[in-house]
Amino acid sequence: MKARLVEWSIVGAAINMEDVDSDEIAAALRECVRLHKEGRAELARKALPPLRFEWDWSNAADGARKLFASPDDFFLLLTEENSTVSLSVSRDHPVISVSARFELSPTKNLSRSALTELIDDRELVYCGFVSGGWSYLQDEGQELRVIS
Repeated sequence: MKARLVEWSIVGAAINMEDVDSDEIAAALRECVRLHKEGRAELARKALPPLRFEWDWSNAADGARKLFASPDDFFLLLTEENSTVSLSVSRDHPVISVSARFELSPTKNLSRSALTELIDDRELVYCGFVSGGWSYLQDEGQELRVIS
């Protein structure tokens, strides 16, 4: 069994400013919007609250968990080493696009194309979620792909 590096991504995820975990997070998001509108996009992105990637096997098709050597749900804090984050603003809402990289280990040695097929068949893209303490109004799509 060979661990494979995969990348989960969400594009154009509009943050719901009415559904945040705390006043502190809401203030940070408002600051992101302000900075971005002032043309300080990099500072706005850095002002985002810490992001966390969450993986929940129960969101996949039945039996998917059994096909992987690490069947436990997990989370990881996103850093510059394991993710990319971009930020824009639409109608006073922060909009993020995030890619998170991590390893999945199938219980059998699979070629890249076979693993890609398994990912698609078992709907593994729905196992991933990025949170900073809020929900989303909408997004433009999610993807999970094998990168090595």
